[in-house]
Amino acid sequence: MQFNFEKLITSANGMLPASVYTAISEAAANAKPDILEVATAHGASAIAAAKGLSQHLSVKTIDRLQGGSRELYGDITQNAAMVNANFIEFGVEDRIQVCIGSSEEIAPTLKFDNGINMLILDADGAIDRDFRLYYNLLKPGAPIVIDDYHASSVNVMLSLNGECVDD
Repeated sequence: MQFNFEKLITSANGMLPASVYTAISEAAANAKPDILEVATAHGASAIAAAKGLSQHLSVKTIDRLQGGSRELYGDITQNAAMVNANFIEFGVEDRIQVCIGSSEEIAPTLKFDNGINMLILDADGAIDRDFRLYYNLLKPGAPIVIDDYHASSVNVMLSLNGECVDD
């Protein structure tokens, strides 16, 4: 059965085109465990990644669930409830671990037995910070998805993989 990425966008307030969520899901299918996402929002990218994984593999996702656009939907408790409801709606609640806090707060607590096999960065644009925290944990060839970035962070992206792909 084909997954409905348009429904994902509507239900989980996804801000990316369906083609990007499809690509995330396909990359996750080849990534193996573990996948790390920085910035859960309401879970669209985490759900897309989890849909690409087999049942026993997992996605870890980090978000403060407050501030910025999150305030439109309530406080931490209300945002967490919305995220969890979205995971349940798409049947991936058992494959996603939500870590509430900032990337800096959560990074020391995360355990990856075999490294990170896919990294999704869609936080506040500070990809230099997130690369500093997670790049050395990436497995060779691990896909990296970058949605938001500050112009000053582009040089970091260029120096890490030699090319920059921007939509």
